[in-house]
Amino acid sequence: MSNGYCDATERVTDDAIVHGTVNAIVNERIVVLTEGRTDRTVLRESLTLLYPHLTDYFTFMDFDAVNAAGGASQSVAILKAFIGAKIANRTVALFDNDTAAKDALRGLDGCDLPSNVRVVLYPPIAIANNYPTIGPGGMVPMDVNGHAGSIELYFGEDILRRGGHLVPVQWRSMNDSIGQFHGVLGEKRSLQQAFYEKLKHCKEQPALIGQRDWSGIIAILDVLRTVFSDSLEPHLLDG
Repeated sequence: MSNGYCDATERVTDDAIVHGTVNAIVNERIVVLTEGRTDRTVLRESLTLLYPHLTDYFTFMDFDAVNAAGGASQSVAILKAFIGAKIANRTVALFDNDTAAKDALRGLDGCDLPSNVRVVLYPPIAIANNYPTIGPGGMVPMDVNGHAGSIELYFGEDILRRGGHLVPVQWRSMNDSIGQFHGVLGEKRSLQQAFYEKLKHCKEQPALIGQRDWSGIIAILDVLRTVFSDSLEPHLLDG
């Protein structure tokens, strides 16, 4: 097309449909798949608190609405269903940075991910580089990134530290498929409740936001907002 004119061979209508469809997809909310209800609630509510102007860009899968089970393997199955159904929305599948997730993601081997789908692990964080762990040899500080990176590990040092000590990771069984141990934070429910209280207090008193540790959660949200090339600008926190 030139100067508003086109010749008889140009597929003007088809091109307009394709262009309109692409724009519609880009303008739709990004679908976020998490491993379960807790991850969904933590990330959705944290996004609302920390980056309120970005909330309309994302929609989180509602496990309660569809009565879906959680877990890394289930998330892989849901993602494969999305891909098979050729869901056009941009989709981000977020997984724990742990042994179970790495094992489950082997289920995507040989699966060609479409350009609108991203699969990412929670990022490594500094506090996990030298974290207390409990195993057969007793209490030993270790790098637990990639081994025990569930959502609770990202709650912040103000939540993870109890009585002056970090809640330790407990080593569980060896995963022979990928050749590494799986670690789990103790007191998970208590940590979750404490984090929800932190969210509640900061919503009621925004001045408290800058006084609490959000570094782990922000690391995840930064992955979420930059996972596609048209990254969303971060919100500058007060304080």
